[in-house]
Amino acid sequence: MQVLTMDSRSQQQNKKLCLERLKAKVNDWQLQQIIVQQQTKWQEHNELERGNPIKIIEAKLN
Repeated sequence: MQVLTMDSRSQQQNKKLCLERLKAKVNDWQLQQIIVQQQTKWQEHNELERGNPIKIIEAKLN
């Protein structure tokens, strides 16, 4: 990941701003990774194959 800033004449201010932008990019990337992971997990849940019943009890409940 890269960020670039030349907003200010001060190198320290530019460095500080770059670090803030880089942190924001990393946070966005982590959030996207979490979303993808949750979507994958849910998709796997939807594709779960159920087995056939072995024994069916048809007695009335009182």
